[in-house]
Amino acid sequence: MEALDVRKQRLGTLAVSFLALAAIACQGSATGDAGPLPTEIHGMELVEVESGPDASGVLEHMHASGTAPEADNYVGRYGTEEMGAVVYWSRFATADEASRQRVAMLRGIGSGTGGFGHTIRFRAGSQWLQITFGQGRVHYFWDDDVDLVWITLNDAAVARPVLAEMLQTTADSIPTFEELISGRPDDESGT
Repeated sequence: MEALDVRKQRLGTLAVSFLALAAIACQGSATGDAGPLPTEIHGMELVEVESGPDASGVLEHMHASGTAPEADNYVGRYGTEEMGAVVYWSRFATADEASRQRVAMLRGIGSGTGGFGHTIRFRAGSQWLQITFGQGRVHYFWDDDVDLVWITLNDAAVARPVLAEMLQTTADSIPTFEELISGRPDDESGT
């Protein structure tokens, strides 16, 4: 009887040790299909991923229309609440669909819906982007071929290196926050 109790105790200890190791291995790592989301941005690890219907649900909740884009949708949360980012990535069937969705977003922002304000269009390397402000954060978005990407940053100070990584360009090719709000000579109007 005593030998059986010792075996049960060892099995219990082994099970607890296994669960503790599994919890440590999973801590801070994202689960789910990350699709096109990078695993890290400027030292901020991808800590949470939503994809498919879960990501579409997040986008439906965010949009006043209650609909998510007809696309493969991904939401990635990076870093911490204080120094973090959220990337919303939609992959459309065609580049025209991605562009139309970006223009629709601009119209919604322009109408003052969703708590966002003024947008500024600018170039970073060869890519055109928009910046907008709202909800205590800075937001950048762009379309690139079939992809539409929106990134929310908790700290504007990391915008240049984060965007440089996301766009695979140099931070020097991205205007500073001060340049953007004062108006850069290469700004062009339009969508």
